[in-house]
Amino acid sequence: MDSEAIYLVVWTGGSKGLDGRVATPPTLCAFIIIVSVSEAAAFTVTGDLEVITTPGVGAGWVTVPFENTYANPVPVCTHRLPSTSDPSAVVRIDQLGATGMQVRLQQMPNSSTVPTTDVHCVIADEGAYDSGGLKFEARTVLSDATNGNNADDRWTTSTFENVTGLLTQTYSAGVVLGQVITFNDTNASVYTNNDCESRGNRPFDSGFADGICVTKHIGELSGSRADETLGFIVIESSSGTVNNIDFVAAVGADNVRGVGNGPPYTYSVSGDFEAGVATQAEEAGGQGGWAVFYGADPFPNNQLRLAIDEEVAAGDLSRTHTAEPLSYWVFRRRPEFTLAKTVDAASIAQPRLLAYEIVLENTAQLELTGVTVSDILPDGSSGVVSGPVESFPAGTANVLEPGETWTYTASYSVSQAEIDAGLPLTNTANASTTEYSSFALLDETDNAVTTIVPASPALSIDKSYVFTTGAPDAGVGDVVQYTYRVRNSGNVTITNVSVSDVHNGFGSFPANPSIQSLSDNAPIGDSSGSTGGTAWASLAPGDELIFTADYAVVQQDVDELQ
Repeated sequence: MDSEAIYLVVWTGGSKGLDGRVATPPTLCAFIIIVSVSEAAAFTVTGDLEVITTPGVGAGWVTVPFENTYANPVPVCTHRLPSTSDPSAVVRIDQLGATGMQVRLQQMPNSSTVPTTDVHCVIADEGAYDSGGLKFEARTVLSDATNGNNADDRWTTSTFENVTGLLTQTYSAGVVLGQVITFNDTNASVYTNNDCESRGNRPFDSGFADGICVTKHIGELSGSRADETLGFIVIESSSGTVNNIDFVAAVGADNVRGVGNGPPYTYSVSGDFEAGVATQAEEAGGQGGWAVFYGADPFPNNQLRLAIDEEVAAGDLSRTHTAEPLSYWVFRRRPEFTLAKTVDAASIAQPRLLAYEIVLENTAQLELTGVTVSDILPDGSSGVVSGPVESFPAGTANVLEPGETWTYTASYSVSQAEIDAGLPLTNTANASTTEYSSFALLDETDNAVTTIVPASPALSIDKSYVFTTGAPDAGVGDVVQYTYRVRNSGNVTITNVSVSDVHNGFGSFPANPSIQSLSDNAPIGDSSGSTGGTAWASLAPGDELIFTADYAVVQQDVDELQ
């Protein structure tokens, strides 16, 4: 939805008599001026280049804000002609500045009978760029000529602006796009280019040395226009991906004809593009024309739909045009997201609850829907994932917006058996989307690994005794009971636990004390064995066994050990 800037202009005045004095009381008048502010679909390609599609552009000025801030922006725009029944129009630009511009459609020379439609624009900062497979430069020049079959300069080669010397890079196959970027004349004119030898030759027609000239034309209208600044962009013919944006720049076949010849005319491309600009590569016909995207969907999969439109004010209403090649530069955003999983413990030595955090981030400039996150726990089972918590709570629910993160949580209880095994505990998260199938977008996975501290088996023992009879001084026949507290003080389960005691009494003493009880600390049930015997089957870390042994004092003990 577009917003509107509303300006209130107030004027007071009254009629005057012959003597100059006010003859009637002042009148208060108010005028409201409305300028639409577009909510355009915009995305940046680099910090010096962006693409904007502005819907609903008609005869009124629409303010188009930029994503980037530019020192000297150079825009090139192409509108979409919905059908052959829609009137002819050109894109006009005004109020061009560092952070935005205004656009409207205008029927030549100056009519507001225009379609309401989309305007596609590419904006580049003036200068030369060659990085990441994208080589281009944007330049401007003042055009003081007006060309056309009946215009004052009548396609005179010497009136064209030779801008070859403005280029600082060379191009083996240059693609040139351009636009009138000022509004010095309320009557419209249109950008065109050639090789400085003939209006019917495209720039660099026989190589880079052939050069490039630009001018403005008014179709078959007569007269001239005020000086206007022309912006133009030269791109090396190429295709590729920059910052997750696919692009194709090329000069198409010499087969695009006029709106009156039965469009659309198509170029084949590889991919489902969403925006771009086009310019006539040459003006072979002489009657003047300009490129338009055509139809309800000018960017169907693997295709561009185009036409050449003309002015009708000079009297030729046919809008037919000889076949011309068009230069084009089209773009599409690629979906992309990342997945990062973390765990609250990088290593553990005993059973515990591990807490996981899964963060999904949209790193592209497209909204994502239909995103699902799953989790595979270290034991191979499917985890229960809680969330997401959306980082843009005021955004659209269930839509992963550009730059937004969704955070999920999961947990896993580590068993003593896993500690004993000593193997790393790997938890794997997976994110997928059913959207954008044409991109063959791969699922994203990430692992969080918790290592087990190396096995460190250890037992501690504490021995105590009491006289069950005869305390404090035992005599013959009195009984001493020994108690042995054996604790698993290591980090792994120890099996077949028993106690042996070297006793220096002269009487009979058991070879192995017997088990009386287990002190089972959490987690409960991880030790196993039987009381009454002398060996315990399995003692888990932190658990404790109590062994006892009784000894009856004999006479020799009294005789020799007292």
